[in-house]
Amino acid sequence: MWLTRYFCPLVLSEELDYHMNSESTHEGADTLKLTRGTDYGIQGVLYLAAQPYEKVTLLHDIARERGIPETYLAKIFQDLTKAGIVRSHRGAKGGFCLARPASEISLLQVIEALQGPLALNRCLDIRDACGNSPTCPVHVVLEKAQAQLAATLHAAKMDQLGHSLEHPAGH
Repeated sequence: MWLTRYFCPLVLSEELDYHMNSESTHEGADTLKLTRGTDYGIQGVLYLAAQPYEKVTLLHDIARERGIPETYLAKIFQDLTKAGIVRSHRGAKGGFCLARPASEISLLQVIEALQGPLALNRCLDIRDACGNSPTCPVHVVLEKAQAQLAATLHAAKMDQLGHSLEHPAGH
C-alpha cells in the first residue's frame, strides 16, 4: 500500500499525520504511509515541475488545480522552501517556483523534506535508534529493504513523474 501511494500520490490518506493502524491486532502500531501533507507537497511540486523552469506560480493556482486547501499548502511550501526544493517570491507578482530543475529533485527529497528521514523501523531511524540493532537478525533485512526503497525513491525525479502524469502509460 505504501509503495502504491508513492507512485499514485493522487490517492490521499484520511489522516493528517502518521496513522495509527486501526486494523492492527497490536494497539498503536504505526503504519508506513505518507502523510496527507506529504501527498499534498508531492502534488504541489509535481504541478511546479510541469511549469517552465523558474516560472512563478501563485499558490492559489496550485491549490485550486490540485484540490488542496490553500492555507495547508502554504505551510507545506514553507517546509519545501526551507529544504531548498521550492523558492518563494514575494510581492504583487509573488508565488512559488522550483528552486532547481525538476530533473534534480527526487521523490525521496520531497518526502524527507516533509516527513524527515526515511525509516522502516525505529532501529533504522537516526533519531530513535534501537539498542538491539547490532545483534538483531531482522535489522540487516530491514536495512537492506530501506536502502532499496531509498534508491528507488531517489531515482524517481520530479520531471519524470510529472511527464508520466501528463502522458499515462497506454495513452
